[in-house]
Amino acid sequence: MNENHQPISDSQSVHTSVMLVTLAVGVGAASGYAALSLLWLIGLVQETFLGPARGHLYSGAARLDTLRVLFAPALGGLLVGLLVHFVVSERRNHGPEDVMQAVREDDTPLTLRAGLSSALASALAIGCGASLGRYGPTVHLGASIASWLGQRLERVRAERHILIGCGVAAAISASFNAPLAGVLFAHEVVLAAFARRGFVAITIASVTGQVLARSYGGQFTLASLSEYHIGYNHEYLLFALLGVCGGLLAIAFIKGMSLSVHVVAQVRLPAWCKPAIAGLAVGAVATRYPQILGLGDEAIHDAIGQLFPLPLLLVLVAAKLVAACLCRGFGFPGGVFGPALFLGVMLGSALGKALQLLDPALVSSLPIYAVTGMGAVASCVIGAPITTILIVFELTGSYALTSAVTIAVVCAPLT
Repeated sequence: MNENHQPISDSQSVHTSVMLVTLAVGVGAASGYAALSLLWLIGLVQETFLGPARGHLYSGAARLDTLRVLFAPALGGLLVGLLVHFVVSERRNHGPEDVMQAVREDDTPLTLRAGLSSALASALAIGCGASLGRYGPTVHLGASIASWLGQRLERVRAERHILIGCGVAAAISASFNAPLAGVLFAHEVVLAAFARRGFVAITIASVTGQVLARSYGGQFTLASLSEYHIGYNHEYLLFALLGVCGGLLAIAFIKGMSLSVHVVAQVRLPAWCKPAIAGLAVGAVATRYPQILGLGDEAIHDAIGQLFPLPLLLVLVAAKLVAACLCRGFGFPGGVFGPALFLGVMLGSALGKALQLLDPALVSSLPIYAVTGMGAVASCVIGAPITTILIVFELTGSYALTSAVTIAVVCAPLT
């Protein structure tokens, strides 16, 4: 009896696997397009509010009229507040936490409306200059599309979860040109498990997202650091020290955001007008330090290239920390991974420059410290050390720096 049924079972298993892989390609393409559309929309809003910077936001903003820099984030904040209040479901920011909850608790499914409306609000917020990132909105958008497809096709619970992982991986891959990090994040954080069946589908979706992004010219990298190498063995102790400092900064960032949310919740003002207040504060700081505006990609690139002096690096750490906490507390939608990268790069560059001032023989190459600091802070903020190591590697193209980043990432949680 079992022998008669075995071929049917094998046939069904093969059919299910083929169907899952096919759906992974479709989800990868849909999530990849969505991630690219989010990037395009952020750029469009940015040009409207802060001028056609063409990837050079802070240097372009530095040439704008002071009043425009001051009030653009406030006006954007007012529009964001109205959008969130009247359009976004639950009138709050959606992000990776919702994705993880949807996987852990199947009674809280992701909706396409929440994904699209939250992404639109985040694009408006980031484009007008809010000091937040696109990582969170991108993850949520990709997962929402995948979840909607899984529900419409009436897939079983396990397959819907795998498709959500596919959407997350493809969105990260397309947005950051980081297919390996996308796969690992989907398993390490979203699914919290490694399954062969899911791994194949998620990998295919992630590669699909990257291929799609490259076909449209998407080659997102922070800096090419393949020519840099660690010159001295004693520097691994310095990387460990940087990891501890990065962990402390991450704690300050996380607690600062929580405190800001708690304090602002006590303020008796309509929720729809609160983002405008944070926007005005960000604009005021940006009139002097435009590097804190938006995603901060240009500032991160210039800090890695050692274009900022030590005093400015320290000021930017404090300014970005305050600006990001205010934006989160006053209701701006957006992610925390982008600010974490910014804070880590500035911290690492500052520590490297300080060590170099003490003794030039202590440091072999300053960009290594910038990237290492980036990994230390980001890994603590998103709680995904393996993903962070991979995404730093894919964003810089340097395998040699992996050991430095790994040491810092391992030591960061020790604080």
